[in-house]
Amino acid sequence: MPVTRRNLITVLTLVGGGAVAATGAAVGVGAERAGMIHPDMSPFEAWRALARARAGDPLSIVAAGILAANPHNTQPWIFEVGADRIRLRADEGRNLGSFDPFRREMWLGLGCAVENMVQAGPALGFDVTVDLAAEAGEAMPHVALGLTPRAPEGRAILATMAERRSNRTPYETRPIPAELAGRLTALARGDGARLKLFEAGGDPGRRFGQATIDATRAINADPQMSLDSHHWYRATPREVSRSRSGLSVPTSGLSPLITFAGQLLPRPGPKAQGDYWLASTSKQMAGSAVFGTIAVDDLYDRGQQLAAGRLWQRLQLALTVAGLASQPVNQLPERVDRARQQGRISEAEHAAAIVDGFGDGHVTFAFRAGYAEAAAPHSARRRLAEVARPLSEG
Repeated sequence: MPVTRRNLITVLTLVGGGAVAATGAAVGVGAERAGMIHPDMSPFEAWRALARARAGDPLSIVAAGILAANPHNTQPWIFEVGADRIRLRADEGRNLGSFDPFRREMWLGLGCAVENMVQAGPALGFDVTVDLAAEAGEAMPHVALGLTPRAPEGRAILATMAERRSNRTPYETRPIPAELAGRLTALARGDGARLKLFEAGGDPGRRFGQATIDATRAINADPQMSLDSHHWYRATPREVSRSRSGLSVPTSGLSPLITFAGQLLPRPGPKAQGDYWLASTSKQMAGSAVFGTIAVDDLYDRGQQLAAGRLWQRLQLALTVAGLASQPVNQLPERVDRARQQGRISEAEHAAAIVDGFGDGHVTFAFRAGYAEAAAPHSARRRLAEVARPLSEG
């Protein structure tokens, strides 16, 4: 049998930790070649830097923004920073291609960044206002954030932002407390984004889980979607250090042993990566406590996309405080977008009917939450200097 990443992971899964001892020095050599031994850990510095952010500095607000959730860790944002305002623009080049043909998820990610900046404002000496704006000649609107100086108060929210991350490991299946579910539901603030929660073990949860697995399988069968997903996959720490973005083996929710092995072997192709994703999705759907959806009236309205992203960020921060893990599972709405892009209207309407059946309106975002069985690492982040630039007053 040829030694490939896929079959070695299978062997390690079967034989357990003894395989590591048996490989000995070869693992060390492989780790160096794979880029696992690498001194540059700056891709994760942003998660620690927020604790040192200075009150009264507009760049400190951006430091909070870049820690926000975002689709596939594409970090699709540009921050134009002035003394009393910030323009947040979509970085169109950092898109998901056929996963997000209408940039719906991109704008959800911008909404997450907005919410982090608004919530971090009081701790960093600013009240932050938000407007969706467009200038003459702009093809796409931007988000205008106004900064009004104020006395800083409390920094606990900054610690929560630095702790927040998506966790793709299995969760315990015990339900979350009803009181917490009520508090989460109250985070939908009447701005057009609506939240629905349902237990993973109930009939709606089982149907949602199976529909998500079916959507994952359909995505894997779409060659372009497979390629576009693979574009954002980082197989080794060296790739993570260079790109400071994308999804990596350590953030995939695998066991420590398989995570280690998965970074030693040659980079998998799109099909192998898709197979891993399908297997992980099946485990995630079975290992969850609660599923949730965020719905809007118009999937492609930029303001409603921002509102949905802001709600998701509020939810993740609240879940972090409560000691719960969470993860986006957006395969269903992504399939709706893809079918619409290809002009397969009847298929798009069928897929939309499925996913909308789990929400209150048109579902634009879906997630799972629960008590994680294992901790998850942070994803990488680009440097502040890569995403922030001076605000042009012209």
